[in-house]
Amino acid sequence: MSWALKIMSAGGTLARTITNATSPPVTMGAPSIEIDPPGKCVTMTLKGLQTSLSIPVRGILQYSEDGVDLFWGPVVVLPSPDSKGSGPADSDSDSLDRFTIAGGDQLVKDSVVEGYLFIAETDILLGATAEKDVATIAYELCGRYAHPALTVDIANFPDTGGMLSAFYKPECQLSDALDELAKTVATGAKWWVDATGAVHFEAS
Repeated sequence: MSWALKIMSAGGTLARTITNATSPPVTMGAPSIEIDPPGKCVTMTLKGLQTSLSIPVRGILQYSEDGVDLFWGPVVVLPSPDSKGSGPADSDSDSLDRFTIAGGDQLVKDSVVEGYLFIAETDILLGATAEKDVATIAYELCGRYAHPALTVDIANFPDTGGMLSAFYKPECQLSDALDELAKTVATGAKWWVDATGAVHFEAS
Protein backbone atom coordinates (compact mmCIF):
# COMPACT_ATOMS: atom_id res chain seq x y z
CA MET A 1 0.00 0.00 0.00
CA SER A 2 1.18 3.49 -0.84
CA TRP A 3 -0.08 6.56 0.95
CA ALA A 4 0.22 10.32 0.60
CA LEU A 5 -0.43 13.23 2.93
CA LYS A 6 -1.03 16.67 1.46
CA ILE A 7 -0.24 19.57 3.77
CA MET A 8 -2.17 22.75 3.03
CA SER A 9 -2.51 26.22 4.49
CA ALA A 10 -5.57 27.18 6.53
CA GLY A 11 -7.04 28.51 3.30
CA GLY A 12 -6.51 25.24 1.42
CA THR A 13 -3.40 26.13 -0.61
CA LEU A 14 -1.12 23.13 -1.10
CA ALA A 15 2.28 23.54 0.57
CA ARG A 16 3.86 20.09 0.26
CA THR A 17 3.11 16.37 -0.02
CA ILE A 18 4.53 13.66 2.24
CA THR A 19 4.40 9.98 1.20
CA ASN A 20 5.42 6.61 2.53
CA ALA A 21 8.48 6.94 0.28
CA THR A 22 9.64 10.25 1.79
CA SER A 23 13.23 9.87 2.95
CA PRO A 24 14.25 10.30 5.63
CA PRO A 25 10.83 9.51 7.19
CA VAL A 26 9.12 12.44 8.91
CA THR A 27 6.09 10.53 10.22
CA MET A 28 5.81 7.45 12.39
CA GLY A 29 3.93 5.42 9.84
CA ALA A 30 0.61 6.19 8.17
CA PRO A 31 -2.09 8.22 9.93
CA SER A 32 -5.00 6.55 11.74
CA ILE A 33 -8.38 7.65 10.42
CA GLU A 34 -12.04 7.36 11.43
CA ILE A 35 -14.72 7.69 8.75
CA ASP A 36 -18.50 7.35 8.97
CA PRO A 37 -20.80 6.41 6.05
CA PRO A 38 -21.30 7.76 3.43
CA GLY A 39 -17.74 9.13 3.57
CA LYS A 40 -17.93 11.66 6.38
CA CYS A 41 -14.47 12.37 7.80
CA VAL A 42 -14.56 12.17 11.62
CA THR A 43 -11.00 12.34 12.93
CA MET A 44 -7.41 11.51 12.02
CA THR A 45 -4.34 11.14 14.20
CA LEU A 46 -0.76 11.35 13.04
CA LYS A 47 2.62 11.10 14.75
CA GLY A 48 5.55 12.90 13.20
CA LEU A 49 8.33 15.46 13.42
CA GLN A 50 6.93 18.99 13.40
CA THR A 51 10.38 20.43 12.68
CA SER A 52 10.27 18.59 9.35
CA LEU A 53 6.54 18.66 8.61
CA SER A 54 6.04 22.37 9.47
CA ILE A 55 2.26 21.92 9.57
CA PRO A 56 0.70 25.36 10.14
CA VAL A 57 -1.80 26.16 12.87
CA ARG A 58 -5.28 25.28 11.51
CA GLY A 59 -3.59 23.88 8.42
CA ILE A 60 -5.57 21.36 6.38
CA LEU A 61 -4.41 17.80 5.72
CA GLN A 62 -5.65 15.41 3.04
CA TYR A 63 -4.80 11.73 3.29
CA SER A 64 -5.02 9.15 0.49
CA GLU A 65 -4.14 5.49 0.01
CA ASP A 66 -3.26 4.04 -3.40
CA GLY A 67 -4.50 7.25 -5.02
CA VAL A 68 -7.91 7.23 -3.28
CA ASP A 69 -8.74 10.23 -1.08
CA LEU A 70 -9.84 9.06 2.38
CA PHE A 71 -9.68 12.06 4.71
CA TRP A 72 -9.69 15.87 4.63
CA GLY A 73 -9.80 18.29 7.52
CA PRO A 74 -8.15 20.96 9.70
CA VAL A 75 -5.46 20.32 12.29
CA VAL A 76 -6.83 21.09 15.76
CA VAL A 77 -3.96 19.85 17.96
CA LEU A 78 -0.27 19.92 16.99
CA PRO A 79 3.14 19.89 18.72
CA SER A 80 5.17 23.06 19.20
CA PRO A 81 7.00 24.34 16.11
CA ASP A 82 10.40 23.28 17.47
CA SER A 83 9.35 19.77 18.52
CA LYS A 84 11.70 17.11 17.18
CA GLY A 85 9.53 14.25 18.38
CA SER A 86 9.75 12.03 21.43
CA GLY A 87 12.39 9.62 22.64
CA PRO A 88 12.30 6.50 24.85
CA ALA A 89 12.72 8.58 28.01
CA ASP A 90 9.88 11.02 27.26
CA SER A 91 6.85 10.36 29.46
CA ASP A 92 4.48 12.54 27.42
CA SER A 93 5.23 11.59 23.83
CA ASP A 94 1.80 12.71 22.59
CA SER A 95 2.55 16.37 23.26
CA LEU A 96 5.81 16.08 21.33
CA ASP A 97 4.76 14.27 18.17
CA ARG A 98 0.99 13.78 18.00
CA PHE A 99 -1.26 15.67 15.56
CA THR A 100 -5.06 15.57 15.78
CA ILE A 101 -7.05 16.45 12.68
CA ALA A 102 -10.80 17.03 12.76
CA GLY A 103 -13.09 16.18 9.86
CA GLY A 104 -14.04 18.92 7.41
CA ASP A 105 -17.31 19.34 9.31
CA GLN A 106 -15.30 21.44 11.76
CA LEU A 107 -14.90 24.15 9.13
CA VAL A 108 -18.68 24.20 8.63
CA LYS A 109 -19.06 24.70 12.38
CA ASP A 110 -16.48 27.48 12.23
CA SER A 111 -18.39 29.23 9.42
CA VAL A 112 -20.77 31.97 10.56
CA VAL A 113 -24.09 32.84 8.94
CA GLU A 114 -24.49 36.59 9.22
CA GLY A 115 -28.25 36.47 8.87
CA TYR A 116 -30.31 34.79 6.13
CA LEU A 117 -33.91 35.37 5.07
CA PHE A 118 -35.90 33.65 2.34
CA ILE A 119 -39.55 34.47 1.71
CA ALA A 120 -41.20 32.95 -1.35
CA GLU A 121 -42.82 35.30 -3.82
CA THR A 122 -46.47 34.60 -4.63
CA ASP A 123 -47.85 34.95 -8.14
CA ILE A 124 -51.21 36.64 -7.50
CA LEU A 125 -52.62 35.69 -10.93
CA LEU A 126 -51.66 32.04 -10.72
CA GLY A 127 -52.08 31.77 -6.99
CA ALA A 128 -48.77 29.90 -6.81
CA THR A 129 -45.96 30.34 -4.33
CA ALA A 130 -42.35 29.99 -5.46
CA GLU A 131 -41.18 27.60 -2.77
CA LYS A 132 -37.60 26.34 -2.62
CA ASP A 133 -36.31 22.86 -1.98
CA VAL A 134 -34.50 22.62 1.34
CA ALA A 135 -31.32 21.53 -0.46
CA THR A 136 -31.39 24.68 -2.58
CA ILE A 137 -31.50 26.83 0.54
CA ALA A 138 -28.64 24.78 2.02
CA TYR A 139 -26.63 25.33 -1.17
CA GLU A 140 -27.24 29.09 -1.06
CA LEU A 141 -26.19 29.26 2.59
CA CYS A 142 -23.01 27.26 1.98
CA GLY A 143 -22.18 29.23 -1.15
CA ARG A 144 -22.44 32.46 0.79
CA TYR A 145 -20.98 31.59 4.16
CA ALA A 146 -18.88 28.39 4.00
CA HIS A 147 -15.17 28.52 4.86
CA PRO A 148 -13.18 29.36 1.69
CA ALA A 149 -11.27 26.06 1.80
CA LEU A 150 -14.53 24.10 1.45
CA THR A 151 -15.91 23.15 -1.96
CA VAL A 152 -19.56 24.00 -2.58
CA ASP A 153 -20.98 22.37 -5.73
CA ILE A 154 -24.70 22.31 -6.61
CA ALA A 155 -24.27 18.67 -7.72
CA ASN A 156 -23.78 17.74 -4.05
CA PHE A 157 -27.12 19.29 -3.04
CA PRO A 158 -29.74 17.10 -4.79
CA ASP A 159 -33.41 17.90 -4.24
CA THR A 160 -34.78 16.43 -1.03
CA GLY A 161 -38.48 16.82 -1.82
CA GLY A 162 -38.85 19.03 1.23
CA MET A 163 -40.13 22.46 0.25
CA LEU A 164 -40.13 25.71 2.23
CA SER A 165 -41.88 29.00 1.54
CA ALA A 166 -39.84 30.83 4.17
CA PHE A 167 -36.66 30.33 6.16
CA TYR A 168 -34.93 32.71 8.52
CA LYS A 169 -31.74 32.38 10.56
CA PRO A 170 -30.13 35.20 12.53
CA GLU A 171 -26.38 35.10 13.11
CA CYS A 172 -25.39 31.50 13.86
CA GLN A 173 -23.01 28.70 12.95
CA LEU A 174 -23.53 27.40 9.43
CA SER A 175 -23.76 23.89 10.90
CA ASP A 176 -26.76 24.95 13.03
CA ALA A 177 -28.55 26.32 9.97
CA LEU A 178 -27.95 23.09 8.04
CA ASP A 179 -29.14 21.02 11.00
CA GLU A 180 -32.34 23.03 11.17
CA LEU A 181 -32.95 22.64 7.44
CA ALA A 182 -32.37 18.88 7.67
CA LYS A 183 -35.10 18.60 10.33
CA THR A 184 -37.69 20.08 7.97
CA VAL A 185 -37.39 17.14 5.53
CA ALA A 186 -40.07 14.53 6.30
CA THR A 187 -37.73 11.59 5.67
CA GLY A 188 -34.81 13.32 7.31
CA ALA A 189 -31.68 14.77 5.73
CA LYS A 190 -27.98 14.89 6.49
CA TRP A 191 -24.96 16.98 5.63
CA TRP A 192 -21.25 16.17 5.75
CA VAL A 193 -17.85 17.04 4.28
CA ASP A 194 -16.07 14.37 2.23
CA ALA A 195 -12.41 13.49 1.73
CA THR A 196 -11.94 16.20 -0.89
CA GLY A 197 -13.34 19.03 1.24
CA ALA A 198 -16.71 19.10 -0.55
CA VAL A 199 -19.91 19.83 1.40
CA HIS A 200 -22.87 17.49 0.83
CA PHE A 201 -26.54 17.87 1.80
CA GLU A 202 -29.12 15.25 0.86
CA ALA A 203 -32.20 13.38 2.05
CA SER A 204 -31.62 10.35 4.27
